[in-house]
Amino acid sequence: MAQQATFRYHTTVEIKPGTMLGGYRVLSHLTKGGMGSLYVARKDGPGGFARDVVLKVVHRELSLDDEFVRLFLQEARLSVAIRHPNVVHVEDLGQAGNTYFIVMELFEGVSLSRVLKRMRAVEQPFPTAIAVYIARCLADGMHAAHETTDRQGRPLEIVHRDATPHNVLVGRNGQVKLIDFGIAKARTATVYTQKGMVRGKIAYLAPEQVWGKPVDRRTDIYALGSVIYEMLAGRRLVEAKNQAELFAKIREPDHAPLRTFRPELPAELDRAVMRALAPNPDQRYATAREMREALMDAYPAALRTDAENLAPVVQQMAAKELAAIQGVIRSSRDSAAAAAPSPQQEPPPQAVAQKNSPSAPPTRMDMPAPAVLDTPAIPPPSNHAHALAMPESAGTDTRLRAAGIDPRSGNSTNGAPAKALAAGTMPIPLVSPDPLPSGDARRRVDSVSGSHPIRQRAETASGTVPTDAGPSHRFSMEVEHEEQARIQSRREARQQTKRRMLIVLALLTPLVGAAMVVGALAVLGFI
Repeated sequence: MAQQATFRYHTTVEIKPGTMLGGYRVLSHLTKGGMGSLYVARKDGPGGFARDVVLKVVHRELSLDDEFVRLFLQEARLSVAIRHPNVVHVEDLGQAGNTYFIVMELFEGVSLSRVLKRMRAVEQPFPTAIAVYIARCLADGMHAAHETTDRQGRPLEIVHRDATPHNVLVGRNGQVKLIDFGIAKARTATVYTQKGMVRGKIAYLAPEQVWGKPVDRRTDIYALGSVIYEMLAGRRLVEAKNQAELFAKIREPDHAPLRTFRPELPAELDRAVMRALAPNPDQRYATAREMREALMDAYPAALRTDAENLAPVVQQMAAKELAAIQGVIRSSRDSAAAAAPSPQQEPPPQAVAQKNSPSAPPTRMDMPAPAVLDTPAIPPPSNHAHALAMPESAGTDTRLRAAGIDPRSGNSTNGAPAKALAAGTMPIPLVSPDPLPSGDARRRVDSVSGSHPIRQRAETASGTVPTDAGPSHRFSMEVEHEEQARIQSRREARQQTKRRMLIVLALLTPLVGAAMVVGALAVLGFI
């Protein structure tokens, strides 16, 4: 990505991967410039939707400058309105606390300044057709920005003010993008201090900018002319030994024609470029579209040049930079994929039925462990010991019969278990209901989902059956309460019988005593 100018504030804190900024998850740091840092981020959505973007996060120190923030927000809003294939699309403007950022499309490319620097290093001239093709793309994007209107159809009069090779991106696939539209005005509000970056930026300024005169779209046309001049001539438009000389050459320009450095260039192309660099704005092209048409007329071969011709040049001259950017993007996507939760697997149909249907038999892993209610018990007979030793797969009827209980009536089938049950001292096993038994036991299982009175008492009893209990747990608890209810019912019946007998004896005792006294008196002859 392009390296921006360096400001007097340059101490930054890098945002850690995984940090969320306004709904965007930061994946990795990409590069750092004078205004802010670039990060690869991801926007996640429902159904596995994900979109990778670039976040340009303003340096924290600049976020504390109210004037800078005001200009940044104003110009960023203008940038969102520009939509053209040759302009990097600004999708969103966000704020997280005191951190301001803009969201841009992810573009895999490098700045044109890096490609030019590499070509000068290997002393290779820029192919003319490709240079004019790049200028054509920039003119198209620039004209679209100049013609942008607001919602009411009024021209926004956007002027880039900083259309330099640093703010032109060329992609691996040969695409050309103009970046940082609208940010230049905010950028000029801050003081530059480093000599190299000051000289580099000032070298592309139009004379009216240095003189402090009003600027318009023709100022951008001058900057576009300086970019194509540098591509074709292999040197910057203005070069000076110091800053004072640089300002003097910009105020009173005297640019050498292109053919001074490239005699093989057509004269028509030379004149078309030099017109864009006229010191007087009135002598330049009125629009970027007019400049585009003039370049195409001067060098028709550029009409047959496209991204496929530019891509090999970019890949050759910026191989290391592209590899580094691609590595960052790939690692960011890999880390995002590793951090993303794995999709939930659909449970088998049987498991779904068991989970959703209250009457479905619970699986073994859902069942609670069999429990016994231990009390000081009479030694159980052999049949009850057999019930405790039976496998968990035994049915409910089988277990009840083995324990000496009739599954239908609930009464004891032999003496000893009946006494133990009446005294409440026999251990009652809680058995697993799977597989489903037949007969009354099945009726009791089916009653789990109905209005069985035992079930209602179990559910309404305080602290007996939790509201969030699963079907298997609820069934086991209900079996326990059913058996306990039967035992308690028999206990109460026996106690009631005893009370009635005592009442009868209490009533009969006086009568029997009186009869015995009368009989004795009769025997003795008193009666």
